[in-house]
Amino acid sequence: MSADSPIHRVPPEVLGHIVSYFPTSRIGWTADMELANIRKLPLLLLARVCSHWRAIVMHTPALWSRIELHGRYWEREKACVDATKRVLERSGGHGLDVILVLDGATDRMVRDLLDLLAPHYSRITSLDLCIEGKRLLLLESMRDKLIRLRRLYFAAPTGGNTAVQDLAIEMFHGCPQLRHVTLNSVTNEYVPQLPYHRLESLEYKDNGTAHGVATVLENLPHGSRLSFQHIAHTWTRVGFGTQVVAPTFAPVSTRISALHLDVTAVPSYLAAAECTRLFLRSLSAPNLEALSFTRHPFPALWSTDDFPLFAERSKLARSLRKLDVRRMLLTDYALLAVLADLPALEELAIGDHPLHNTGREPVCALTDALLLRLAGPNSGSSAPQLVPRLGSLDATSLFTCTVATYRDFVAARAGDVPGGVFVSNLSVVAPVKGPGREAQWDEAKMKLGEIVEVLEGLVAQGRARVYRE
Repeated sequence: MSADSPIHRVPPEVLGHIVSYFPTSRIGWTADMELANIRKLPLLLLARVCSHWRAIVMHTPALWSRIELHGRYWEREKACVDATKRVLERSGGHGLDVILVLDGATDRMVRDLLDLLAPHYSRITSLDLCIEGKRLLLLESMRDKLIRLRRLYFAAPTGGNTAVQDLAIEMFHGCPQLRHVTLNSVTNEYVPQLPYHRLESLEYKDNGTAHGVATVLENLPHGSRLSFQHIAHTWTRVGFGTQVVAPTFAPVSTRISALHLDVTAVPSYLAAAECTRLFLRSLSAPNLEALSFTRHPFPALWSTDDFPLFAERSKLARSLRKLDVRRMLLTDYALLAVLADLPALEELAIGDHPLHNTGREPVCALTDALLLRLAGPNSGSSAPQLVPRLGSLDATSLFTCTVATYRDFVAARAGDVPGGVFVSNLSVVAPVKGPGREAQWDEAKMKLGEIVEVLEGLVAQGRARVYRE
């Protein structure tokens, strides 16, 4: 490359940062590809461009700080060990992002890998670790050594629902800087001992006991976030998995500030509703500021009777600021009943749902009836305004509301929210097959365009912002 090339005028630290976005691993999983991943072959190719680039690649420790090792593919062990040592040397004293996939590897291979990394445990800031539950004792060398670890993704698959009895996961308890944890596929009776009081977020998915969920909820501190995913795995399967019985959630009070509940894995929408109902019935969350629900690909039924009791028990009227019910089957009138209990709400996300292959009419939340109540008495409704602090609406919709009603709603809201700017994030719900559904989708797209157009005046005045997906 010519010495006069403009690229040579870019400061080395800037060029190094640009190169850091270059993909350097995950190009496949075979023995040969594993070795190429460890060596960071793409970086080595960049280093061949010219001496200037080579100097930057070889002397920017951050570029070598991500290490991904798949023990089951270390057939060429000596070459893999040598390559890993070179990468560790080039990473200097930089914090390490380590991915260790140890399931399927032999015990000897696991020990060799950990021995290779042990001198660098104190530099690991992020760790993704997958190992069979029956071999957790091999991780003892990590105990009290991960002093800079901030993020942990931990998976301990055991094969189906086979539990490993009397086995504790304690090696992460002494991580003073640990703040973010994901527990995945830990389908055992034990619950990892973590510094819960320091955590800012915990993602708890594919995990097998209601007791484990209760332990997490009881110990997470105020201000933390919990994502409870694949809630179906708290259900006890009978026989070959064709039958399930509902879990028993013991009453629990939690100090968390944000809760995301994902019922995707529950086998039917009726079971999803039942599990959601049982979970909400057991829970008290007086500090909850953000609450969201998810189920894919189909939405879940709303827990009509139990949510008001949960809201009252948790005093959500004074605390809840954000609510996301886009993936819940909620009519506009059911949503109005929910919002009546949430006067402190500032951000709301809702969704309409065409019911796939049912022949039934879509379930719509974004309607004129809802918008009139949200806009207040100045917009043709004699009823008092709901959620007076609402400053943002995220809607995935069929837009059965009228254009004028949505415009009046935004205009009314813009005068009430702090700063006088109301935010709309609008998108059309994904199309589904069925008679007349394509025309319905085309009509929704046209209606969305008209809504965006009539809001241009408010946007120009600085009273509204509109994001269209």
